[in-house]
Amino acid sequence: MPMSEAPENIPPGNPPSRKPGRRSKQRSGWRQWKSTLLTKPWRAFKDRFYNWWYPPSDHQWEGYGYGHSRKSRFARIGQRLERSVKYSAVSRAYRKLIAKWWNWWYPPSDHRSERTKNRVERSLDRMDRWIRYSAVGRGYRKLSAKWWNWWYPSSDIAFPLRWQRGGARAISGGPPIFRPGVEERCA
Repeated sequence: MPMSEAPENIPPGNPPSRKPGRRSKQRSGWRQWKSTLLTKPWRAFKDRFYNWWYPPSDHQWEGYGYGHSRKSRFARIGQRLERSVKYSAVSRAYRKLIAKWWNWWYPPSDHRSERTKNRVERSLDRMDRWIRYSAVGRGYRKLSAKWWNWWYPSSDIAFPLRWQRGGARAISGGPPIFRPGVEERCA
């Protein structure tokens, strides 16, 4: 701090004077230029153009918050066009057609807990069930149970494999491909 501005050298009641810096001179010059006669018409034109290009909305002060932001005329034309296309007869017919197709492709399921399946999944499930419970499917299960019992012979250790639930025989649990109790159902 220079000696002249030291607290001991300042007379009581007089605050220290500061010289305006270069930035404040620039700002004051800018303020003066903004208020000249040349800029007032430009500002008036700019304000009028802004109010024309961003007209205030009819519902500007409704609701909470700061109100709705103004939208340009271009944005409003786009919204009007989008609304007119959305509610036209062609788009309504298209939406109805898509809804009917969706309801046909995903018919309601027979069971409440089952997820909705499309027609291809449902027909594959039906075919799988038909094959599984036909003579061919029963024969395959019987043959695979015999092969499984031959490949994994019975053991004296209780629960030798992690998927076995009880008993010493390997067929009692089996891996996910071979279901438990197959031999009993096929016999």
